This record gives sequence, structure tokens and C-alpha cells, in this order.
Amino acid sequence: MLDEVGAKHDLPSVREHDVGDNLIPVESFDTADGVETLARHVWTQVDPIDPDAAAVIYTALAAMGENVGYHSGQSRGYMAAQKTHRGQVLRFAVADAGRGFRKSLSHRSPESDAAALAMALQAGVSGTDDAARGYGLHEMVQRFRGINATLHLRSGSGSHTVFATGRTRSETYAIKLRGSVLEGAIPLTRKK
Repeated sequence: MLDEVGAKHDLPSVREHDVGDNLIPVESFDTADGVETLARHVWTQVDPIDPDAAAVIYTALAAMGENVGYHSGQSRGYMAAQKTHRGQVLRFAVADAGRGFRKSLSHRSPESDAAALAMALQAGVSGTDDAARGYGLHEMVQRFRGINATLHLRSGSGSHTVFATGRTRSETYAIKLRGSVLEGAIPLTRKK
């Protein structure tokens, strides 16, 4: 995928092998329908194992994907998902190469990229002046905590992680990331 978009990298090639439905490799999307198709694919893999987690992940992926175009200033985003730990954990990521959280929230004057990420998780905080917006990430965190999941956001030089316990951690990096990445790890519990 990196080669296809002309990105310079020094990553080695990966030996391809069939991973079945355990992996959605990095896929690009540029429409709400594209996001919904990818979110539905993840849902079909998780629902037989854990319907509660499937509902949360579907809603989260669809909302995050829709917000790429709305907040990033970019028309294209990227999504990937994979079941790991012998199918017991679903890891996913939604990313864009847009303006990032700090710039999107510049009217709120965040002190740093990490502070902008923490701010974005608060109820009612949005990059727009629309009073009805700014609740999606906050509600997503609450739903993730309900299924013992972790959410990690990275944008610019900052990152902010919300653990299932409610504990948070912010970090600052020397190298800035263009755009934003939202990652999650959801434990899957087979329902009886």
C-alpha cells in the first residue's frame, strides 16, 4: 500500500500468506459507503464470537471513518483490522494524512498535540462550532471501557491512550506524525 501511494520507506517486503478473515490489510476509503463496507466486514468476523464487542466496533469504525473527511481536511482515510492472540483480541486502526487534532481544535488553543488529543475526548469538544457535535469520541471511550477495550490516539507529536480501567497516558514524541491515527484493542469473549 505504501508503494502504491508513493510513500518513501525502508520497510522490508512481507511474505504473503493467506490469513483468511483474521486480517483486513490496510485499505483506503474515500466515501461513507467505503467505511461502512470495511466496518461491516469486521462486524461479521466478530459478531459470532462476541456480539457486544461487534456492535461497539462497528459503530466506532463507521464513526471514525466518517469523521476523517469531516475533520481532517482530506477525502481519503485508511483502515486496518486484525484478530490477534489466537483470535482473542481484535486490533484496528483508522488513519488519515490530514491536519491533525491540534490544528482542528486550534480555536480552543490546546497547549500541545497531546493536550489536543486529551481535549478531543471530552464531551462537547469539536473542531466545529456546531453544538450538536463533539460527543463521538467521548461516547466511544465510554463504550470501549464497557467491553474492557483500549483506545490510543496519535497526532502530530502527541499521543493519548485510554485504558479499559479508565487510566490515561499522554506522551510526546520528537518526530511528528502527519495526520491522525486512532487505534483500538478489544478483547473478544466467546458468548454462550
